[in-house]
Amino acid sequence: MENEIKCCVITDAHEKQEMVVCFSDFTYRKDLDKKDIVELSRKIAAHAAVITAVINNEKAGLISYYRNDLKSKTAFINLVVVNPKKRGMGVATAMLKKVVEDCADNGFRQIRLEVDSDNKKAIHLYEKAGFKKEDETSDGKTFYKLIL
Repeated sequence: MENEIKCCVITDAHEKQEMVVCFSDFTYRKDLDKKDIVELSRKIAAHAAVITAVINNEKAGLISYYRNDLKSKTAFINLVVVNPKKRGMGVATAMLKKVVEDCADNGFRQIRLEVDSDNKKAIHLYEKAGFKKEDETSDGKTFYKLIL
């Protein structure tokens, strides 16, 4: 099927790191330099779950999230990136659904995330997916939570 979105979980640490670096050109965060991206990719490779999306064998998106708060059963999405050529095709929505499914399957009770308050497209995506606004800071960050 043309333009079918295929999401898969990446488990290999080296592959996770490569994917984060590959998608770094598409991130909303323009404050990240090459050194920051390498450090972020190492942290994600070591500690985060990663889901990628592919459309017609072309990299379409990446989402990473931490599932290490076992006491409160809270996951935290730390990075959502979509290839600009694939935006508007449901890539981020498909990846979010996969994250929710994975977290629920692993006994997590909620998912949290932080987004720049001026990133209206991302905010719309999260609210459409059922995330509720928790807090907004004076430095332009908004926090959301989804109860599973």
